[in-house]
Amino acid sequence: MLNLRLATPADTSTAAKIVEDGRIYLASQGLPQWQDGYGPDCNVIESDAANSNGYILELDGKVCGYSALITDVNLAYDNLGTWEGSSPHYISITRVALNPNVRGRGLCASLLSLLIDEARRLGCTDIRIDTHPGNVIMQKAIIRAGFTLRGNIKLDIPNGERIAYQLLI
Repeated sequence: MLNLRLATPADTSTAAKIVEDGRIYLASQGLPQWQDGYGPDCNVIESDAANSNGYILELDGKVCGYSALITDVNLAYDNLGTWEGSSPHYISITRVALNPNVRGRGLCASLLSLLIDEARRLGCTDIRIDTHPGNVIMQKAIIRAGFTLRGNIKLDIPNGERIAYQLLI
């Protein structure tokens, strides 16, 4: 059984390990995303839990994924003028990572679907997400989840090029 729940401070080390495994996987694919200290770490994950932004994906009661839903303004997003809708309020899906033992089982799509449901439950109708241009696996998962390509953004970090997507619900 698949379940999405809020992360607690007790989840920090497990979530950080999943994110670190994701960073290593991205590096093995030759991607600069989350490298050189510019990816999520324990402090970010602790902050996510403290602010009720972090989410744990469980499969049969075992933690197998992590992500966050963020309502803070993302200046890189705000500089992109091709968003649909007129509301300045949106929620961002970020820090999507899965345990390497469950990769290839369609759980990224399930995680995105559950996060979309959670955003809806929170009253958000504008959901945004981005990924590195070279992260083709994530791009495919984002498109399969129903998001529409909106354009390119640049995060204020080295190798900060990202492709941005939006889903209106």
